[in-house]
Amino acid sequence: MIQTKFLSLIPNALFQTLIMIGVTVLFSVLLGFMGGIYLYFVDKKIVKKTFLSKSLGLLIDSIRSFPFSIFIITLLPLSKWILGSSFGIRASFIPMILAGACYFARLCHQTFHTLPKEMLEAAILMGFSKKDLALKLVLKETLPMSIQNTALLASASLGFSTMAGLVGAGGLGKLAMDYGYYRFNLPILLINIFIILLIGRAIQFFGELGFKKLMIKRGLYAKS
Repeated sequence: MIQTKFLSLIPNALFQTLIMIGVTVLFSVLLGFMGGIYLYFVDKKIVKKTFLSKSLGLLIDSIRSFPFSIFIITLLPLSKWILGSSFGIRASFIPMILAGACYFARLCHQTFHTLPKEMLEAAILMGFSKKDLALKLVLKETLPMSIQNTALLASASLGFSTMAGLVGAGGLGKLAMDYGYYRFNLPILLINIFIILLIGRAIQFFGELGFKKLMIKRGLYAKS
């Protein structure tokens, strides 16, 4: 009986997990890129170093090092204030996006520093605006690695979504807890783990595929 009900709940739980990952990746990429490019411009003295830049760097590193299971509970009042709910899938969006954005911002910041300084200096001498520097130079030149960073973000978001079950956000993580862990049902727990591993492997596959396609297009990666 439990197994039958569990199997009927898998499609909805899978859908909820994919929704959490999708929303997190979408907003985290946008916010993380802006944070990463801002810190990169500060490092390169394109933007003046201020209290804001110091605070942003400290905030990013602090949130990245904070255990997500505690972080999501801490932000329940903020989720209720912004989204009107401290329970369910909506309650997971704010902490997942904030954690994902900080994670992606630091990845971007590190990736952008791989850009040759001569290329940046040449673009500045050519009169590129900050917007052009960000989109037409930095993002364009580091796009293959940015795709890999997005795949890493999606993998991290998958981990966040499983822990979001602590606030009743649903998804595969909550299903594993409710029908596997709490009921001491090892087969159900293993089925959930297997599905989560498949999602993680799919994310890794498409991230590698996108990276290779771009590198081959630029003549920087030999076709196998």
